[in-house]
Order: sequence, then structure tokens, then C-alpha cells
Amino acid sequence: MATSSPSVDHQLDLVVIGGGAGGLAAARAGARQGASVLLVQRGPLGGECTFTGCVPSKALIEAARRREPFDRAIAAARAAVDVVAATETDEVLRREGVELLHGWATFREPGVVDVDRTLIRPRKVVIATGARPAVPPIDGLGAIDYLTNETVWDLDALPTSLAVLGGGAIGCELAQAFARLGSSVTVIEGLDRILPREDPDASAVITEALRADGVAIRTGQLVERIEPLDPKVAARLHLADGSTVEAERL
Repeated sequence: MATSSPSVDHQLDLVVIGGGAGGLAAARAGARQGASVLLVQRGPLGGECTFTGCVPSKALIEAARRREPFDRAIAAARAAVDVVAATETDEVLRREGVELLHGWATFREPGVVDVDRTLIRPRKVVIATGARPAVPPIDGLGAIDYLTNETVWDLDALPTSLAVLGGGAIGCELAQAFARLGSSVTVIEGLDRILPREDPDASAVITEALRADGVAIRTGQLVERIEPLDPKVAARLHLADGSTVEAERL
């Protein structure tokens, strides 16, 4: 039996796809200008910035600067997430004039957004779908229990040593925080400097600051393979120049 296609329910000024930092800012700005706004998000509002990025990382760095023990530092990061997330709920957004649909958005045809068979024809669309951790195709990586910026917040004990693959903003933040908390931290970056997307002078300042906190920085190095070891030293990373880095967590 054939099923009929859903009809276009209503027309809006703006549909924002993605409820992270960028999407929330766009939706709120539209509502403040008097536009009719629909925000589409699969999960809770806030996205990476609120739950696994900017908010917990800054709180962890600050707690580590105060020399808090690991359990209290992680608790402070989680508490900061709760405070910010409370300002980004469905109820708060609706009070600010933003309507919400929780689901998966696709473009059915030019100008028509399909959210789980609810069709909307907005005048404008903002796509702010964010990102997820990039897991590199390194031989042996799948054999160890590696962390990402999404799962590192689940740690219940401070690792004695931590290797960070990638010297971007998140990698540098986590490296600094864990070094201040007492881990032996090594940052491995494939390009010739950390923060390779930023100004070289900024890279130099952050490199100096990280080294002052005891972080070892290996730039211009690719990890060719990862060798699982005993539980106390989870992995040995074999670098392109023939050297190795051992770490309890990665």
C-alpha cells in the first residue's frame, strides 16, 4: 500500500540545523531580530562546546591552576557543564522566542527541510552541525582503550602519563590541564608546530607556556603504529623518526 508524502507544515523565516554554540547563537540572534525561528537538534542543546569542549576544558584548566586534586577538578568541570546547560534548555529557548524540533534534518528538495517527515520551507537556513572527534587510521589504535575529548570526562582517576595526538586547541587545553594536575604529558603533532591553524606567534607563545607546565611537545612527527602494553603502560607509540613514546592513556 502506497503512503502519501508528508505535506509542508509551515513556513518560517529561519531554520537552524544544529544546537551547539554556533546554532544557539544564530537562533537567538534571529529571534532577537523578530524572525520566526526553528532550531533542529538531535540531542540535548549545547553540543560539543557545552558538554565536551570549551566549558569543561576551561573549568578543568582553572581547577588545575588552583592545584585541586583530580577528583575535585573533574567535579568542577562537570558542575560548570551543568550550570551552562541549564541556560540552554528547550524551555529557556522557547521563552526567548525559538521553537525546537528534536530529530534529524535533511534537505528533501531545494528550500525544503525534512525533520523526521515534518517538512518546513524556511526563507533562510543556517547549517551548524558541528563535528565529532577524528580518529586517525593508525595501526594498533583499535587494540587500546583510547580517549577522545568526548570520553576523557569519564575518567575517575588521574593517569600517570598521557599522550595527546594532535596539537590543536582541544589537545593543548587537555595537555595543559592534565600536566597541571600531575600527569606526565606528551603532545604529538604531525605538522611543524602546535596550533598549526593559528598565527605562528600564537603557536610560539602557547608552546612556551605548555613547556613551562612540563608538557613535552613533539612536532613534525606522525605516529606510524601503536603497540599495546601492560595495564600500567597502555601503549607504546612508534613515531616516524624511529623514536617511541609510552603512556598510560592516549
